[in-house]
Parts: sequence; structure tokens; C-alpha cells
Amino acid sequence: MRFETPVPVTTIAQLIGADLKGNINGSATGINEIHKVENGDLVFVDHPKYYSTCLNSAATFIIINKEVEDQKGKTLLIVDEPDMALSIRSIFEMIRIFDFVTEQKGQIVAAVHN
Repeated sequence: MRFETPVPVTTIAQLIGADLKGNINGSATGINEIHKVENGDLVFVDHPKYYSTCLNSAATFIIINKEVEDQKGKTLLIVDEPDMALSIRSIFEMIRIFDFVTEQKGQIVAAVHN
């Protein structure tokens, strides 16, 4: 799924309560399944068996349940339960009705599309 507007990774981290490791200045342009990801996409992994697949994919941002030694240039969003955090996909589907999403003074702000 492509986002209408790129979403700052710091905003995503705030929404899902994740610790960020890597490029904290990036913005996700979509969210997808591991076999469909493109550069700029967000993906999740919750089992060590699939860490390598995600880290070697085209995804730029990975929701993961533990820090890994070699991030392979990816930005990690570390949470205890990545599959629960994936419910963020629902949030991003709602965001498509917004003109923009931004963070102001620690709060997420969105303008509703008319």
C-alpha cells in the first residue's frame, strides 16, 4: 500500500511505541508484505528465521522485535510485538483521508482532507 504522503519514521515510531535505530530522518512511502516491498516501504518481522529476509529486502524500514547487530542500512522500529504493531496498517489506511500528518510539540497532528 502506497501512502499519499510520505510519513516520517519518527511519527510511526510514536504511533506504535517503538525505539528507533538507524536513519531517524527518513519517511516511509508505503507498507507492504515482505515479497512485495519496495525502497521506502515499511515491513514487519517477528521471528528470527525471517530477519535475514527482511534485512536483505528492498524495505527501508523494519518493525522488528529485537535489535540486530547488522542492520544492513535499514531503519529499525523495535517493539516487543511487531505483529501487534502491524495494526498500524489500519491507522495508515485511515491516514489516506488526511492531507498531511506531522508531529508538533510531541503530538501527532493531521489535517482532514475535504
